[in-house]
Amino acid sequence: MGKASILSLTVGDLVVEPNSFIVLSPPYTTLPIVWQIAAINHPGYPPNTVTLIAYRALRWMMFDGYEYSNPDVYRAGGNNNYALSNIRQWLTSDHTDTGTSQLWWMPTHDYDAAPNFPASTATERPYASDHRLWHYFSRSFNGLIAPTQIETALHNNDGGGIIQTTDRVFLPSRAEVGVASLTYNSVPVEGTAYTLFTDNASRVCQPTPEAKLHSMGFQSAANADWRLRSVAAFTGSSATVTYITTIGSLDAFGKNATNGTAAIRPVLNIKNIAEIDDIPDINGVYTILPYKRPYIPTYMRPLIKA
Repeated sequence: MGKASILSLTVGDLVVEPNSFIVLSPPYTTLPIVWQIAAINHPGYPPNTVTLIAYRALRWMMFDGYEYSNPDVYRAGGNNNYALSNIRQWLTSDHTDTGTSQLWWMPTHDYDAAPNFPASTATERPYASDHRLWHYFSRSFNGLIAPTQIETALHNNDGGGIIQTTDRVFLPSRAEVGVASLTYNSVPVEGTAYTLFTDNASRVCQPTPEAKLHSMGFQSAANADWRLRSVAAFTGSSATVTYITTIGSLDAFGKNATNGTAAIRPVLNIKNIAEIDDIPDINGVYTILPYKRPYIPTYMRPLIKA
């Protein structure tokens, strides 16, 4: 078995980095995340990168926690501003966490709240006490991920327009999954469509078996609703976020940010230095090989002043 550049693959191919996974509890189950190539050298993304999206829905999660003290009364149902959301921190935070505390979460504004209340219902699915996703990525995989500047539309209550953030892992937008034209008002377009998504059938997504075991009420789900980072087209509420339905269509009216009945398919960009085994496994999945950072002699390292 030899090796090849990840750029030798095509859109739709599957890859896995065997030491990067997600842990769901209870029950405690681990399985490496299988990624699907959504685009190659995607416009607006770092050059010479391959865009990966989780092949299956990884888990059902709320987008943001309850902000009962927010003067915007809608945001008692969570905040749909992706830049300020709990889900963005969980996906991309590099803060230390222990799995038994909220050290990965830090308030992003005066009314922010962790995604931890209420813990007893079937729809919210809190995760403040869970490890952030980044915790389970290997050092090798971390070194291959390219920080990416993404665009996200702001709700009218936040002034409208577009905000830019730089993220290593993120949720896709309406435009990126190919449904930007399906709208009920003038929400700005956030990026361009990935090559992978051409119609509803291409957007249908099954949950992983582990996600179904972890869920409350979705153990028999064949397909999953899955989250976008885009605000809902319904301008009256600053808590609602759009999602893709189980049949692959856009629900532009969305769900409240605290509603955990939509799952996640994170996106990231891999640098072209990534190498793969040139022969896939029996399931047609190519293995991303360990990446060794180049050694920098001490005398060439930047001087850090006290």
